[in-house]
Amino acid sequence: MNLEEVVMTLLSKQEVASRLQCHINTIKYYISSKQIPFVMIGREAMFLEKSIEKWLKEREQQVILAN
Repeated sequence: MNLEEVVMTLLSKQEVASRLQCHINTIKYYISSKQIPFVMIGREAMFLEKSIEKWLKEREQQVILAN
């Protein structure tokens, strides 16, 4: 196991919204409807960077298959 596999990058709601180029309220909606993978750290929803990347690839694949 190398260091890259051990280190997990956590992202805030604002960071995810910025990366997805959407409003933070969209991210809050995705959290409340459980449409996006997140973990609770205390009272704050946080996002594992690798989980968000995987989630995006899955959504992209769904769009490709739908067309």
